[in-house]
Amino acid sequence: MLTFFRHIRRNLLQENRFSKYIIYAIGEIVLVVIGILIALQINTWNEASKQSKLSDKALSELLQEIKTTRLLVHKKNQINLEATQIMKRYLEDGYVNPNDSIKTRVVGYSFAYVPLRLSIPILEREISADNVITGEKDLLKMLQDFQNLRFVTNQQLVYLDNFWDRNLITFLKEKGLMLSFVSQAKKIDTSVTGLERLYDSEEFKDLVAMEYFHLQAYAEKVDDLEKQLQHIEQKLETILEEK
Repeated sequence: MLTFFRHIRRNLLQENRFSKYIIYAIGEIVLVVIGILIALQINTWNEASKQSKLSDKALSELLQEIKTTRLLVHKKNQINLEATQIMKRYLEDGYVNPNDSIKTRVVGYSFAYVPLRLSIPILEREISADNVITGEKDLLKMLQDFQNLRFVTNQQLVYLDNFWDRNLITFLKEKGLMLSFVSQAKKIDTSVTGLERLYDSEEFKDLVAMEYFHLQAYAEKVDDLEKQLQHIEQKLETILEEK
């Protein structure tokens, strides 16, 4: 092709047809520019196609992470919800003539809660500058809303942790029941009793009332997290079905 163009250019110059040569030269430049533009457009299409494939892969990976996280959140929060129900029944004097076994169980649950520690690297990447998913503004907002709610939930956990550390641990030490608590929590291979006697303590009941307040608030926030994860999961499934 280049040889063909050179042949035409040489003939025009030899025939001293300068005006036609200028027109030809301009046409040749235009053809080169068009060729460059076409090459750039093809490159743009290739990059867009590559990015689209990466985005689709990221959507699938995010969906799997969301599903796994939602199941984990649900499982852990069930323990917290069960603890709040037991505390509530205890505070409302709902146990009639409980034996020592029931008292120990109630007291044990009054010390029990499960903190939520999440590992969600894909979600965190997608709300950062390193995001891979493109063209999904509604999804991005949902992810950001989840992260904001997660921050509020973690703050509620801090209140619960602080109350537990400053009050319940101190109370157990004062009553000489730390060994019994550790045994009840299956942290040592021995059986030490004594927790059941806290059941009838008004001082202990006051502590449980405040812990119930903090734990219930935390469990409600975690429940909101689970609902938001469910919304994100449904959104992702819809996006992937439409592709």
